[in-house]
Amino acid sequence: MLGTEASGNLKKKPEKINPGEFAENITTEGLELWKMNPLDRFRCGETELEVTQIGKECHGTACAIFKEVGIV
Repeated sequence: MLGTEASGNLKKKPEKINPGEFAENITTEGLELWKMNPLDRFRCGETELEVTQIGKECHGTACAIFKEVGIV
């Protein structure tokens, strides 16, 4: 998951970030994802979701996302 609010952490501010550009499966808005921990659960409609890990491993400057926007 990636919150639309996360764009504030990017060095270069793209005009628009399309859902899925960071390989997230779910794009959220208004959820405080940064406060969640593995095994936390929440509901989205009739579906219960569980956090299984925090973040992705970026392989430094070889990471495509890092090359595109950088991370603060």
